[in-house]
Amino acid sequence: MFFKNKNVLFYLKNLSLISFHMISLHKEFTNINYKKITWADLEKLPIKTLQDIVNIDKVKYRKTAEELRSYIKSKLEKKDRSVFYLMYNGSELLGSVMGEIKTISQNYNIEPEIAKRWSANDTYFSLNELNVNSKYQKKGLGTMLLERVIADQRVKHGSRFILIRAVFPETQKITERVTGKKPFVIEISKKDRSGKEIKDIKEVLRSFAHSRHRYNLFTVPESKTNPGPSKLQYITFDKNPDYKKRNVTRRIK
Repeated sequence: MFFKNKNVLFYLKNLSLISFHMISLHKEFTNINYKKITWADLEKLPIKTLQDIVNIDKVKYRKTAEELRSYIKSKLEKKDRSVFYLMYNGSELLGSVMGEIKTISQNYNIEPEIAKRWSANDTYFSLNELNVNSKYQKKGLGTMLLERVIADQRVKHGSRFILIRAVFPETQKITERVTGKKPFVIEISKKDRSGKEIKDIKEVLRSFAHSRHRYNLFTVPESKTNPGPSKLQYITFDKNPDYKKRNVTRRIK
């Protein structure tokens, strides 16, 4: 991941919104940038931003910006540490993630297999909603957005895992791609026997070979209390036992 300049993090006027601007990693959307809004600034969100989030809400929990503002207010009154992650292409909102940072002790229903690995005061991110603009679905944007959320939670907040109720098959595909369980389908160009350029597709599994961390997916087995098809999933952030430092060679001119 390469940044255009060293000053990647900056504050917008009147809002402590952290913005990340990157050289494009998507061939169609060439001006992707991210904004993170924490509980400290949620009440200051402009009405237009709230309406943009409502407009891409796939299941339409809230139909108006005011309904979303009321929901945010209720979360703040409970002292929930709510966080929004917004993904833009230029000024157009492509996707959003909403959730809360919690401690393990705040949730008695965490799977014992997960909870026993950390202490009661360790934090995790409870992901409540992941939405991608319906015009741009099935383009890998949800995967990119969730990867941004994971990286920020791991590095900035020290979270140990993400807890997510993957209601839709599309969300389940995203969690599988992020953790390397399901391959990416990428378009490639090659030549036929006559030398003519043709387009083809290739399936590529995510590799963590040169990463100090890897993301593991744990799906709670279906039962009477967890019937499905919605899946209760944990994405854990673990040290990579197979990490191999990448040898970088520089070409001397």
